Amino acid sequence: MVETHMMKEVSNNNQSEMLNGEAANPEEEPKEPQTSEEEQPKQRKSTPYERLSFDLTNDQRCLKEITLGKRIGFYRIRGELGSGNFSQVKMGIHALVKGNLNV
Repeated sequence: MVETHMMKEVSNNNQSEMLNGEAANPEEEPKEPQTSEEEQPKQRKSTPYERLSFDLTNDQRCLKEITLGKRIGFYRIRGELGSGNFSQVKMGIHALVKGNLNV
């Protein structure tokens, strides 16, 4: 009878240790999942659009140009082409396609 009582006590201790997240045997270490280099995702190169979008939100030079009005979206505002009574016409250059736009 004494042996069964001690066995129950040991099994109860093991169960409580497992519930607490502790291993029953302190010498055992939790196994880490093994991943090979093939299973890890490879980083892909960012596209020019992604780089430009990132620069527009994080690059200090781009943020300064936006604040000063020298950049509107993907267009960089260059020299003045003409002016009238109600407006000014300036040239904008698209950062990706290098196309000109009159703004």
